[in-house]
Amino acid sequence: MKKALCIGINSYASAPLAGCVNDALDWAKFLTIRGYATATLLDSAATKAAMYTGIRTLVQSLQPGDKGVVFFAGHGTWIPDMQGDEVDGRDECLCPYDMSADCLLVDDELAECWVEIKPGAQLVFITDSCHSGTVFRFAGEQQSAEPYTSHIRYIPPANIFTDQKDLNNTRIAQRFSPTSLGDQPVKGFIHISGCGDAEYSCDARFNGRPNGAFSRAALDVLNANFTGTYYELYKAIRERLPSWQYPQSPELNGTYIDKDSPAFV
Repeated sequence: MKKALCIGINSYASAPLAGCVNDALDWAKFLTIRGYATATLLDSAATKAAMYTGIRTLVQSLQPGDKGVVFFAGHGTWIPDMQGDEVDGRDECLCPYDMSADCLLVDDELAECWVEIKPGAQLVFITDSCHSGTVFRFAGEQQSAEPYTSHIRYIPPANIFTDQKDLNNTRIAQRFSPTSLGDQPVKGFIHISGCGDAEYSCDARFNGRPNGAFSRAALDVLNANFTGTYYELYKAIRERLPSWQYPQSPELNGTYIDKDSPAFV
């Protein structure tokens, strides 16, 4: 069995985006062609509760030999790490449609899903969003007839936590139960990110159509009859990114065995 969940959010109350729904639909189309039973959560349907339930249900349903994919395109942000399991002192978060200071999908919560991957199953997690805010800037305009400035998929914590005391309050991070995964990758789990941990992902436009720079690069590779491994896919994407227009460096994380497995088969 092959299953996928593709999440895309444009309609944030603050800092709306343009290409995330297209990204989710494009990945859903590709994965459906590859034989995945694919569901989507778009805009207002992509609440935190729906995202967490959808991801965890998909992971729990995977049996040995099954393959799953979770894709997310939207804003990313961070909160202070109080468990001491982050080198940079920050817990990275995905921003759901209903995001607020009390409503973010934190990496510790996602980790609670990944540890439920059964032996012999495989889950690929793809994120076209920013995972921290140490770099905050805009990319340049596109070379096209239609002027368009690409934006980053990142919301600074100060835009979510209206009270600085809330941002500094240790209870924020302590709401989430810590999941100790150690330094070793979870077997059966692959993470492909659109940028590095201290970078950003661009919401861009190609031939007049909004898309994430990473999603466009990855799908261009995959839709050109790609038949290689996840590591070979990563190398092909890195031939396109970073570029002078999009200075973001996609990353691939997972065990050596998982990274050397055939991509999306």
